[in-house]
Amino acid sequence: MADLFTYSRDPMPPSRPKSLPDATYAAITAHILRVNRAEPGAHPLLTDADALVHWQVVIQTADQSRRMRQTGAP
Repeated sequence: MADLFTYSRDPMPPSRPKSLPDATYAAITAHILRVNRAEPGAHPLLTDADALVHWQVVIQTADQSRRMRQTGAP
């Protein structure tokens, strides 16, 4: 998770890298995860890359997503 966060934070925006608030980079990271079907966690995404090192990402396949919508169960 830390790699994704720093990948979006460190070079962006190109004209002024790392110039946005960390919360903005966390929101960008959360959006990338959401569109790739990552399950939301129990806690908000942290804005400290060092703290994100131990976070894991769970991505559902299309079949799993379909099953959850149909049955309401994982």
